[in-house]
Amino acid sequence: MKKAVQKAAPPEASSTATTKAATGKAITTKATTELSLRILKIARCPTVSGKSTLTYHLGCTPESVIKIRLYGNTGNGFLNQDWIAWTAIQDRLELHSPFTSQVLHALFSGKSLNSPGFLMAVLKAEGVVKASTVKGRCYELTKDAGFLAEIERLMASTVDLDVDTEGRAEAKAAAKSKPKKQAGEVEATTEAPADVDSST
Repeated sequence: MKKAVQKAAPPEASSTATTKAATGKAITTKATTELSLRILKIARCPTVSGKSTLTYHLGCTPESVIKIRLYGNTGNGFLNQDWIAWTAIQDRLELHSPFTSQVLHALFSGKSLNSPGFLMAVLKAEGVVKASTVKGRCYELTKDAGFLAEIERLMASTVDLDVDTEGRAEAKAAAKSKPKKQAGEVEATTEAPADVDSST
């Protein structure tokens, strides 16, 4: 797969603030400012098991460093929402072939154990990996350059999505698509039927 050429990201900007505690002594605290990221794409895909749906973001820094973030899961599995550099993902995928989600564990060290598998599901949805043709339950890199082509096109555009706005729009669309209650359909209730003695 074509490897993206990216500029090295500069160290995170930080500022130092001095405050006074109740004792009157000055205490110096360091506030770290996160790098500004443009969200280029918000998408959804099924997990590898197909039991739930993931929401993920594709973004880039002002220095054109491509990053991916897991954001939500309709199931019970927890996930880590840190932004992961695309080059770091590429490096892990190119270590072995075929591979499982285990190769991505180093990217989430000490964090949610579900995240490597969820990220693999995202990579599959984006056409970066596919099911291995030589070993079951494994994956291999594709030769499709469509993923990077799409990201480069979005980076060249003015796209800068807002997570909150997109989330509200998604919730509104989901509410509209919810099937209406059919006539005669029984509603759930906490009251006991009139012919049942609930005193015992």
